[in-house]
Amino acid sequence: MIWLLLVPLAIATVATTTNRLAFKMAVPIVCAAIIAVVTATADGDAATASGVIAALVVSAAGDYFLSRKGGRESYFIIGIALYLLAHAGYLTAAAMNATLHPTGLAVVLIVFVAYYAALLRPAIASPALSIAVLVYLLLSCVVLAVSFGIVWDAPAATLFIAGIALIVVSDTAISVKEFLGRRWADPIILPTYYLAHLAITAALMLR
Repeated sequence: MIWLLLVPLAIATVATTTNRLAFKMAVPIVCAAIIAVVTATADGDAATASGVIAALVVSAAGDYFLSRKGGRESYFIIGIALYLLAHAGYLTAAAMNATLHPTGLAVVLIVFVAYYAALLRPAIASPALSIAVLVYLLLSCVVLAVSFGIVWDAPAATLFIAGIALIVVSDTAISVKEFLGRRWADPIILPTYYLAHLAITAALMLR
């Protein structure tokens, strides 16, 4: 049933080229629906699937607020909070199938906390937004480190790790664009974000 991924791939292509919100939100929602159908028909791990499905649905809500934020800081913070919940869903799913990878956690924390301290913190004027970004960054590091220790077979594990890593890449590109004003990061954001959804969905289908 891996061919089902052609559907969100097509939607992601339209979303990337048109920047229409309906298509943006449809990508994670369709991926969540695919995981639900495959899990039900194949008698899969419902607990793991539920965490990922919840993460994808919440991500769609986060897409709404970030796409509609304009200059409203409240929408930005709500969007970050929703993506934070999405990471909590991914963490729940990963934690049931993995253990924390201490070395991986140390490496990603060193890299991203240094990035926050040296570049992001000085660039964010709002204390509330700065705290939201830091909390989100720390949880992202934990999720990525836990995914390193996932015990699935190689194809599924590799795809899940790649998916979480691509979310981190997309989030980093957002921070580079929004806070550091580097417009070159903009074309990276959506492709990596949608590839992350596809990779994670494929991982759940193959495990």
